Amino acid sequence: MEPDVIITGITTMDAVVGRAMAPWRFASWVLALFAALALLLAIVGLVSVISLDVAHRQREFAIRLALGAAPEDVMSRVLRGTLARVMLGAILGLFAAGVFSRTLGALLFGVPPLHWPIYGAVLLVVVLSAVMAAWAPVRWAARIDPIAILRR
Repeated sequence: MEPDVIITGITTMDAVVGRAMAPWRFASWVLALFAALALLLAIVGLVSVISLDVAHRQREFAIRLALGAAPEDVMSRVLRGTLARVMLGAILGLFAAGVFSRTLGALLFGVPPLHWPIYGAVLLVVVLSAVMAAWAPVRWAARIDPIAILRR
């Protein structure tokens, strides 16, 4: 319509939308990075707590093994206690997430605040992480030499 107008900065709509969404995308990546770091710290903390529990209960495990308990019984006892703690924490975490999901709803795009498949996936990751974290201390508890422990 106006032949004397100079047009600069021609770009596609995808590029405009990409620039507009860049801060949100960056915030999502940072949040995901912090979530992964929090999961790693939780796993390290869980390994530490389970190892400390096994170390404090060495004498109990040694007595059980000396009286004829199978190492699998000791392993299952430690694993049951660990999973009970993890499930209690997971239930409390799901409750807190459900309560606070309404406040985070403004930050979500295209996902409802209570998206149960995501909650299920997170719960699965937490439980699997707990089992992996418990595996080394549980195996160590089953390999306790009862005679050496009881002589101390």
